[in-house]
Amino acid sequence: MIVYGALMPHPPIIVPEIGGADLLEAQATVQGMRELAQRVRILTIPTDKSST
Repeated sequence: MIVYGALMPHPPIIVPEIGGADLLEAQATVQGMRELAQRVRILTIPTDKSST
């Protein structure tokens, strides 16, 4: 059962080790990914097969 799905294409610049100071140029993308992560974090997703 699929509970939630999201596509999150991103430029390499948002990886701190790659983007470094240039990470600020993609701040809107980083913020969007953080917001999506928060939404996923609060989901209640069954993890055992007996609940499907």
